[in-house]
Amino acid sequence: MAYYRNGRGNFIHASRYLAKEISTISEGNLKKYGKGVLVRAKDITQARMLKHIPCPSDSMFETV
Repeated sequence: MAYYRNGRGNFIHASRYLAKEISTISEGNLKKYGKGVLVRAKDITQARMLKHIPCPSDSMFETV
């Protein structure tokens, strides 16, 4: 689960950002979910990468 910093965000930008950080995300593995994005990892490696995505203060996400 990736939560937007301001409580809402652009889903297309979010999917591009996540794809850049953890490589390709299969269609259907990203879904809007409340105030964030639900991400389904394709394997354990991608799950570990998700766990360690940096969230600096200028990032669109507060936490992943």
